[in-house]
Amino acid sequence: MDSYYDTANRMYKSAQLLHTNQEFHNSCYVGGYVIECYVKIIYQLMSGSNPPHSHNISNINSQCLQYIANGNASNQAYFVDSNTNFGNVLSRWNPVNSRYIETANEFIEIDSQNFQNEIQTAMTEIARMKVDGLTLI
Repeated sequence: MDSYYDTANRMYKSAQLLHTNQEFHNSCYVGGYVIECYVKIIYQLMSGSNPPHSHNISNINSQCLQYIANGNASNQAYFVDSNTNFGNVLSRWNPVNSRYIETANEFIEIDSQNFQNEIQTAMTEIARMKVDGLTLI
């Protein structure tokens, strides 16, 4: 079974370490998975079902917004709209295209710092959910 909670924590630590060691491309690549995991955790909490197996964060985020609009999201207090709060990751992260890129300088230090800021927001919400006793997949 997928564990988005454990994966988010692992990728968060790796992204921080890579950023600190000036491996900015890999920091962004790994960091994007933190946001993906956060969105999938939120999706599961709102829908009660497993999230789609997809890297399309925007699509999953839109489905979460639809649950909120329909009044079906009891855990919406933990929802951080990805479109507003994760703009750098949403606009730049593509795990399929970035995986085997010829040059690893697509992301520079400022990009990595922006990703770090956004993944920190996601991790803060994940920690809040855990402290509040929610079961996170």
